[in-house]
Amino acid sequence: MCPNNCLDRGYCEDGKCVCFEGYTGEDCSVLTCPANCNDQGQCLNGMCICDLGFTGDDCSES
Repeated sequence: MCPNNCLDRGYCEDGKCVCFEGYTGEDCSVLTCPANCNDQGQCLNGMCICDLGFTGDDCSES
């Protein structure tokens, strides 16, 4: 059994969730961000909060 049945955002394999693209976490409850914000921002609920001087959905624009 997987935690929370992977919230229908992934599938259960050997008791662990394998999350679909865009989700992560033990039960696939955490939204991921595009390109992990290119290491130029922080991911918060699936949205990039860009560092000063960067912008765009994935913080790739300066």
